[in-house]
Amino acid sequence: MIAVLIVIGLFALLMLVVGMRKEAESPYEGSDHGTNL
Repeated sequence: MIAVLIVIGLFALLMLVVGMRKEAESPYEGSDHGTNL
């Protein structure tokens, strides 16, 4: 049970890091995709 919580925690942390990287790296790409959509 504890192992499952640890895995979920690590996955959530990984997704958070990836999300922060995307927000930090794509101010231009994000605006381009936004205008295209």
